Amino acid sequence: FDVIFTETLAHLEKLLLIEVKGDRIVLSREPFARPRLVFLAEMLRDYLESYWVAAVTAQTLAKASGDRKELLKRAMEKGKAAYLSGEIEASEAVSRTTLENAIQFLIEQGYLTEAQKNLTLGTPRQGELAQQIRSFLSET
Repeated sequence: FDVIFTETLAHLEKLLLIEVKGDRIVLSREPFARPRLVFLAEMLRDYLESYWVAAVTAQTLAKASGDRKELLKRAMEKGKAAYLSGEIEASEAVSRTTLENAIQFLIEQGYLTEAQKNLTLGTPRQGELAQQIRSFLSET
């Protein structure tokens, strides 16, 4: 992840869309930067919303654990409800494949742990992850 992120930042900087200043990333002063970044952000919306749905749904494991299949079912239900209520904008965010990938990401990053096919909360950070993803979505 870190390598891909660093390479992506370097590419965006080469395209004059952003400027990396130490540990900060700022919008380039070029007039074309904001519209192009908004376009790219909208292309990612369904993925971000899907990962947000998975992160929010994972928090339910504190009350009732389950396996991947059960968590996926809950995430699909949460995603459909979130789309219908306008909480998320992209119907594609409720894609089974994308939600499965999001759940796998949560496991790989330690937000969830899997033992004998049973998922439990790994660290309490999945709530922070959901908030961080939501903040990305609100900026577009």
